[in-house]
Amino acid sequence: ENINRSIIVNGELPSYNYYSLKNIMLDVTNVLGFSTKINPLAIFGPDDRQKVENTSLFPYCAVARLNVTYADGTENYSTGAMINNHLLMTAGHVLMHGEFPIVNVKVQFGRKGSYTYYEVDDFSHYIVKESYADFNGKVEDDYGFLVFSSNVGQYTGHFGYIYNPQNSETLYTAGYPDDKSKGQYMYAASGNILSLSKDVLTFDVDTYGGQSGSPLYVMRDGQPYAIGAVSAHNDSFNLGRRLDTELYQWLVDHGYWR
Repeated sequence: ENINRSIIVNGELPSYNYYSLKNIMLDVTNVLGFSTKINPLAIFGPDDRQKVENTSLFPYCAVARLNVTYADGTENYSTGAMINNHLLMTAGHVLMHGEFPIVNVKVQFGRKGSYTYYEVDDFSHYIVKESYADFNGKVEDDYGFLVFSSNVGQYTGHFGYIYNPQNSETLYTAGYPDDKSKGQYMYAASGNILSLSKDVLTFDVDTYGGQSGSPLYVMRDGQPYAIGAVSAHNDSFNLGRRLDTELYQWLVDHGYWR
């Protein structure tokens, strides 16, 4: 019955082509003005990711490994992060396996091997872009949210939100990469914001499979502010779906920002 807990978001957004979840390479031309091929994995130069030794510390305790089961019985894992007390942000393709939506999830905040800081095994519903019911996603449509009826953020804390990230700011992320102990441990990295469009940011922070949906955040006055989630990469940089003002306002208008 969990399939019926979905909310499919409609709306017109600028065209920005995306990749298939099975690593099928698509030749696309995007709004930044170049033709490229995109897939979900990228380490640029030396691997700068560092294992997070204390996942009980904020903001790492607000970052979760998502162990998901889809309607076709397929299982996978990825990453997400709390952005308010009831809302977890991830990537849209984490919540959809082609046409098959998520039906069950185990959300393990601050997981480190056999240790988990806080665990949730249910959700009220999820939010994805309508195009994810098809096999033709786009980067600007690659947003996803899990909505919890309980006050999860009371236990985990949550990232703040800002609408005006700057290219000059250091970008941070943390998540559960598949190439590091099959995602049993959290790894963090930082780097540069390369470009910001309305819906998409590009960056050179190292990520890998399993880190889809990982929070992309900046630090201001010692506090972490989420500006998007890891989505994909091409040969030159990684890409993330921004938590832009339009998406934020939709969440506010529909009662999800509380």
